[in-house]
Amino acid sequence: MMLSAAERAVLDACFRETTEGPYFPDWEFPTLFGVTRDKVRASRRHWAAGKAERQDHVIASQVLNNLISYPHGLAKQLSATVGGSVEELSLLRDKLMAGAA
Repeated sequence: MMLSAAERAVLDACFRETTEGPYFPDWEFPTLFGVTRDKVRASRRHWAAGKAERQDHVIASQVLNNLISYPHGLAKQLSATVGGSVEELSLLRDKLMAGAA
């Protein structure tokens, strides 16, 4: 799947905020994502290296979906930190989901 440089930058920031930011409590992370933070970090590295596989697409979609829909109450901070609005993140998520099908 081809993402623009801007989309790749936003996706990378979303991965970073998912694993390092204040959005998801440690106790709930594995339930929300079905994987550990370390697995999400590994997926981020795969995307950065241009070696994302199907599972990485699934994880990226989960990252975006949870950042968009989880009730963290930090939407303004998220938009400022990742460089994209919730609407833009939704479009990117939809693009990733279409490409992983």
